[in-house]
Amino acid sequence: MSPRIAIKFLLLLILTSLAGASDLHFVIHGVDSSLGGVVSAGVYASEEGYLEPGYEVAGTVALVNGNTATGVFEDLPAGGYVIAVLHDLDGDSRMKLSSLGFPKEGYGFSGTTRPVTVPPKYRKAATILDGTENRTVDVFMKY
Repeated sequence: MSPRIAIKFLLLLILTSLAGASDLHFVIHGVDSSLGGVVSAGVYASEEGYLEPGYEVAGTVALVNGNTATGVFEDLPAGGYVIAVLHDLDGDSRMKLSSLGFPKEGYGFSGTTRPVTVPPKYRKAATILDGTENRTVDVFMKY
């Protein structure tokens, strides 16, 4: 390896380690725990594939306590993130839709201040992490 390439590689390693990582905590409001099922959450890091299965950078199951649920995505690199939540009543990890295309299971998104009928635009809903501090965001369920 040439000295020039070695220096570039070391500089890249140093910059990557300085960027750090943050934890993104979330609190889901309005959970109907009487329905059973699980409340799962996925976090998306870009507009590309936003809300498409398999494009989330991490997923977790939220811990339900009454009408709220909580969770955390750990060690996320600096950047923008949107959380999408599904109250999966039948455990198939997919949103059930009516014959008219309306959701039959609860859902929610970060970056909103109340339950929403349609997903927010990625740029408006994204929480920015700088890699130095942890953040907590609210999600509101829509049934």
